[in-house]
Amino acid sequence: MRLPRHPSWSPSLGIASVAAVASIILTGAPALRAVRAPRRAAIGGWKAAIDTGAVVQGTITRADFHSPVEGARVELVDRERTAFTGKDGRYRFADVKPGRITIEVDFLGSAPVQRGTTLRPGETLTADIEVPVKPIPQEELRATVRGTPGALERFERRVAAGRGQLVTERDIERYHGELGTLLATRNVYGPGTKMRRPLGKYCEPQYFVNGRRADWLRNRAQTVTGRPADYYPKYDVTAVEIYPPDQLPPELTTEVSMRCGAIVLWLKSYTGAPPG
Repeated sequence: MRLPRHPSWSPSLGIASVAAVASIILTGAPALRAVRAPRRAAIGGWKAAIDTGAVVQGTITRADFHSPVEGARVELVDRERTAFTGKDGRYRFADVKPGRITIEVDFLGSAPVQRGTTLRPGETLTADIEVPVKPIPQEELRATVRGTPGALERFERRVAAGRGQLVTERDIERYHGELGTLLATRNVYGPGTKMRRPLGKYCEPQYFVNGRRADWLRNRAQTVTGRPADYYPKYDVTAVEIYPPDQLPPELTTEVSMRCGAIVLWLKSYTGAPPG
């Protein structure tokens, strides 16, 4: 059976670019479905209908290497919908209300990027977005992280090497949920408090606080989310380092971290001793 063509159902292509730092390619067409019409006088029939719920999907890539970005936050600002990209950099929103939409992309090391477009009823819109990557100034990190000179030196060296992930004070302030939930959006946590491992397994990471090993923190479960990262008030945390086992720096290597990775919390008020 062939559905009748209609000009409003024809594919469309729109391209917008942003002065060498970010670009977006939008492609899409309304989705058609065939539905059975009510029988009348024993005569059956089919009719074409346009889905009113639209789909927004795409891939987020780095502008420098054109590689997929994992853990980027993608938000439909006008619809209050949020998704996070997987390892392939892809995201997807289903059942989106048609009309004018604004897509915002944000991830560690990048300023937020916004793009606007109009979404038609039943449309499947593909929005592939390249985002610029900006290094975090070392001066900013030195101003927000406190600890012994040796610990700070090792911290700066790790940041400069680009290992793991770094959650800055700015990232923490902009996120309205708990710190443990923020880390979960960065693909750190699996079920409960466990860090992702190869082959889809999870285990509890080794914790450090202001550069010092904090074995006692792994056993802290008396938090809102049940995650040790939420033991301290979020406003007291100025940075978080996240290292899976395959990106572990030598100074953070323990029997636990070699299997389960490491998380380093940097606090404003830390005195060097576990809380009572």
